[in-house]
Amino acid sequence: MGVSQANIKEIGDHNAVYLKNIYRGSCDGYSQSEFFERVKDKTHTIFFCKAAGSEYVFGGFNRIGYKLVRNEDKTNNDFQDDSAFIFSLTHRTKHTPQYRKDKCVRHTNKNYLIVLGQSPDLAIIENCNENEKSLSAFGIRGNTYKLHDHINPLEAHNYFAGSKNF
Repeated sequence: MGVSQANIKEIGDHNAVYLKNIYRGSCDGYSQSEFFERVKDKTHTIFFCKAAGSEYVFGGFNRIGYKLVRNEDKTNNDFQDDSAFIFSLTHRTKHTPQYRKDKCVRHTNKNYLIVLGQSPDLAIIENCNENEKSLSAFGIRGNTYKLHDHINPLEAHNYFAGSKNF
């Protein structure tokens, strides 16, 4: 898994996107502390993930970044980001928020690195290289990101990584 920071610059009548790699699990480690040490205070982030043992490549973008929140008082860790989206490079699809837009990005205090969406639509857990506890609940009732018409709702949880857990 890798995370990059996007920098959009205007060039004449066009916009160009430049990506700066800020985290790569295979080089930086898959622990929650390593992840948040590298991505803290970064905005406009995009992550890419290749599911182990498959050809599935997917990811997500958000403007507000990721934060590790240690909230003993159980305050809300969910944030709205109208520019957020999740995508599948395998299927060449982009999914924007449609429901529960206030749940686009969830800042985490558990063992997760990235949590996007209510159900969650996508969640990457620490040490994801050693387990299959990361998950996609995409397509489950109440999800945040739009399920395209051509995707079978009963199989949507397999859409990004080939299985619900990966």
